[in-house]
Amino acid sequence: MVKATPPLYCFIFLLCFTSQGLLAQSTMVFYDLEKLSDAINSQGEEILPIVSQSGDSLFFSRAFHPDNDGGLYSGTDIWLSVKQKDGQWQMATNDLAKWNTDLNNVLIGINERDGTVYFNHPRSPEKGIQFSRFVGGKWTKPQTIPIPGLTSDSYQGFYITPDYSTLLISMNGEGSYGKEDIYVSERRNDGWSKPINLGATINTEEFEIAPFLSKDKKKLFFASKGLNGASDSDIFMAERLYNSWTVWTKPVNLGAPLNSEAFDAYFSITSDSTAIFTSNRDGELADIYSIKFKWKKEAVFPVSNSSANEPEKSYLSKEELVELFGFLFEQKLSFEDNADELNSRTRELLYFIANTLVEHEKVHVEIVSSNSKTELTKKRQTRVSLFFQNNGISPRRISLGSILPETGVQPVAGEISIYFYHSQQDN
Repeated sequence: MVKATPPLYCFIFLLCFTSQGLLAQSTMVFYDLEKLSDAINSQGEEILPIVSQSGDSLFFSRAFHPDNDGGLYSGTDIWLSVKQKDGQWQMATNDLAKWNTDLNNVLIGINERDGTVYFNHPRSPEKGIQFSRFVGGKWTKPQTIPIPGLTSDSYQGFYITPDYSTLLISMNGEGSYGKEDIYVSERRNDGWSKPINLGATINTEEFEIAPFLSKDKKKLFFASKGLNGASDSDIFMAERLYNSWTVWTKPVNLGAPLNSEAFDAYFSITSDSTAIFTSNRDGELADIYSIKFKWKKEAVFPVSNSSANEPEKSYLSKEELVELFGFLFEQKLSFEDNADELNSRTRELLYFIANTLVEHEKVHVEIVSSNSKTELTKKRQTRVSLFFQNNGISPRRISLGSILPETGVQPVAGEISIYFYHSQQDN
């Protein structure tokens, strides 16, 4: 039996500030799609692949297979394939230290340092998860880790980080927006916290499943049927902001050839250039695929100040704002004293605005501040501008102003307001 080691989760920053104040935004470019061999894929269904950090052990779950514990129509079994010296995967086995039962059995994470693997709890899902440790050359009997707030009346999916500190859960739980949402629970001194919903930026009225977190816990990969661009189920990526579990960038559909018109899910990064995922693009039941990727960096520049040479702007009236957003809100943004960080109230408002503007491409936004050259004013204005860009608003639709449109006067130094307009350039 090969001792499992945790997956190597390669993380590359998608968003980083340079010394010049530019934003370097990277996207994933995928190529060399490959369906794994018959040693892994069968006439049954293969899902939830997890590769060890050494890269020589592949765990996954298999359904509708006669060799599963309980037979063809029982639940899923955990299977393992080990990479041979020639680089090929050996025939997978489910003879794994009595980990499997006649119910749904799923490996959800690996902790290399402790020689520990984690599973779902197949018989009592509301009680938590389970673990087994490699001691004295053999695996211990699975033991339960209590997780409060789990439900037993819906399917659960899990991913636990290799450092055993964060548990992502997909389920229809308390406060769900739709059929299945993604939640997070964190390990505390007194046990695991009650799961909290990741919020409406991630979750929709459809299902969001198969969460995977980057090593530094900043990037979330998951599958969704409800987000824009999704077909049967597509794989998306979002960035966690301000160390909050409920504030995220707008999810990005990772596109073809990773995604297809079929069901695509259970994505994880296995090395610095390879990822693995599940898809049923080649039949009714899902198989496991590998795919190469690279990061492509693109510079996103803060927009320039408004000038006399700009096309004439037609600012939206109060009635038009209510029609666009559903209500009339305070256009002056709030900041903490002498701070340029966006507080939770301002972030929520800007997220709402950005998500609305994504659907109304002819509406532009002007970020108005005093033309004072104070560092705080410039930082606040740039912070708001980059926030919109990070959430899908093109820099061409953002301008920086220094005169309040309704009064024709400069605002107080450090004060930031936002206005919306149509440009004659769009006509």
